[in-house]
Amino acid sequence: METGIHQITNEAYHSGPGISKSGLWEIWQRTPAHFIGAERKTSKAKDFGTAAHTAILEPHLFEKSYCVAPAGNKNSNVYKDAAAYLINQGFTLLNPEEMEAVLRIRDVAERHPIVRALRADAAVEQSAYWIDEETGELCRARPDVYSRKNALIGDIKTSKSAAHDSFSRDVANYGYHVQEAYYSDGWQLAGGGDVGGFVFIVVEKEPPYLFAVYELDPDSVDEGRQIYRTALKIYAECRRTNQWPGYADKVQELRLPKWAFRFVNPSLEAAE
Repeated sequence: METGIHQITNEAYHSGPGISKSGLWEIWQRTPAHFIGAERKTSKAKDFGTAAHTAILEPHLFEKSYCVAPAGNKNSNVYKDAAAYLINQGFTLLNPEEMEAVLRIRDVAERHPIVRALRADAAVEQSAYWIDEETGELCRARPDVYSRKNALIGDIKTSKSAAHDSFSRDVANYGYHVQEAYYSDGWQLAGGGDVGGFVFIVVEKEPPYLFAVYELDPDSVDEGRQIYRTALKIYAECRRTNQWPGYADKVQELRLPKWAFRFVNPSLEAAE
């Protein structure tokens, strides 16, 4: 894959070369062995999220890409034949409840000023490839949307709650701070343009489908940058040696966390 910005399919991106943020996060949160042995997973939650992305950022493509699944018994030949026909025509199937939710999300997005501003003169779902100077590794990122006019990357997140405290936990748990740093640096290195800001557009998956928009503070982004730099060096070393370690081979002492003790007064060295 040549470096630069490419208009390729989502499947081609995920099955192609280069290390992504999700791969680096897997190495950081778990082990290199988990990364090298992982299989890409699909889920109804991911399908719903992708549909919401299309409805929000590319509403003109939504009805060409998604339709309601046929009615009837899913185990019947009539249903299977009808579903296969629609899939062969290029549609992704949503159940009626999912379709209603995505359409309502689209309607709310149409009235949101930040969403409208992001879509103006925007690159949507384009893939960035660059060579990391320190490690020599091919890296890749796929921002949801880049507004050339505003020099701004936007990332859509569907969530049960878009509340401030709830999404703050999501950022820490899923490495969204790493994503911001990695995508911002990579987009510029790949020649996509300056990145003057990065916003997370969080939309709730249940009525009334409220939106909230967040930007991370500089300390959070710097923490994310340090994490991806560390994980990238580990990845490069694993590639160099062709060794992908998992957990330690030796026996390790294990202690209960301090909160689990009820009868014994643990020493100060007990794990928190």
